[in-house]
Amino acid sequence: MRSKHLLALLLATAMLVTGAAITLAQPSPTTPKLPSPHEINPGIFDAQGCKVVPPGEEGAGTRLCGVKIPARMLLHLELGHYADLPGFEGPYFQAPGPNAEPGAVHLLTESITQSKEGLWQAWGLVRNQMNKSVGNVVVTASLFGQDGALLAKAPATVPIANLRPGEPGPFHVTTQVPAAKVKRAEFALQPGEAKPVSRDLLLMKYWELPYDRVEVKGVRRRDAVWRHGRRVYPYKLGTGFQNIGERPVPGANLLLAWLNDQDQVVWVEQTTMDPSFAGPISPKGFAHFRVIQVDDPKMGPRLYDLTPMYWVVGA
Repeated sequence: MRSKHLLALLLATAMLVTGAAITLAQPSPTTPKLPSPHEINPGIFDAQGCKVVPPGEEGAGTRLCGVKIPARMLLHLELGHYADLPGFEGPYFQAPGPNAEPGAVHLLTESITQSKEGLWQAWGLVRNQMNKSVGNVVVTASLFGQDGALLAKAPATVPIANLRPGEPGPFHVTTQVPAAKVKRAEFALQPGEAKPVSRDLLLMKYWELPYDRVEVKGVRRRDAVWRHGRRVYPYKLGTGFQNIGERPVPGANLLLAWLNDQDQVVWVEQTTMDPSFAGPISPKGFAHFRVIQVDDPKMGPRLYDLTPMYWVVGA
């Protein structure tokens, strides 16, 4: 991801695909280079960094290799708009100015999407523009009908207990209100106190499987699930982290948001540390996350081509 040679080779293709200009903020310095998955765990990953599913497990013999860099993400990387920091990777990072105002957690309205059918829900980002960290920002959506009457209020929490200065954070608001009844939505923010959880955690992306891709590297998948009366192969993402802090961490959570070509959030997922890694993770230690799996028939097929954002937060 951090290779300028790769970016230079693929930038022209990315521009043809996306076309739009990017005007997001410059990120902070990049993170140190991580060892390869094979160096971390040669019993699971081969020399090419592919996970080989062992005999006796579902999908035995399957080689799970690499994570795709979507075209839109390449543009963010080339233009310096994709921050690569301990505990966070993605666009929309913007360091606060010298005159940052108290309580300045901003709603990034340009990042919001709202459902147009089914029950009303919304996805989006906030950003901490203060010079100190905040925790678990509550986003409350007020929904109004065609006649201007208040239909409902619905809260959602940005699940990051230590959102640092300049860092964005995702939210997903859900309701029981039909989207067709909603004329407009207003959003209010309430930041909480930051908790002393570690963010000195570096994400490792191991492998990715596209939705409904039956074969991977010539090996047929065996992880199909039944959804809506048919068998589908879900989107999957395998990840881990390294503790680069000075103290052990009891665990960590991984949060992801995916952006469309307009840099709007369209999906959010969260996972926890794999339970096979028992006990605190010591400094320089590694652990895996539970596999992210999305079998939603509308969103699953899209995720492989969307721009991801990642947050790693100590438990």
